[in-house]
Amino acid sequence: VFFDIDGTFYDHTTNCVLPSTKEAVRKLKQQGIKVALCSGRPLQLAAELPVFDEFCWDGFIGGSGISVYDENRELIWE
Repeated sequence: VFFDIDGTFYDHTTNCVLPSTKEAVRKLKQQGIKVALCSGRPLQLAAELPVFDEFCWDGFIGGSGISVYDENRELIWE
């Protein structure tokens, strides 16, 4: 499952990730479902938000698809 960051995973009105969203990610991971973030932002700008703090993501797609990173945020495709 991919979560867009801006306005979907991260709420810019409250400047946080909503508790219900955090719970949804936890439930998906408990079921063994891989979860990743995606954004129009490149990794460096996405990392300025607290979106990587709470979860071990299975990947990240940045720059609207121009770069793909693994669970360790190592570039695997560009």
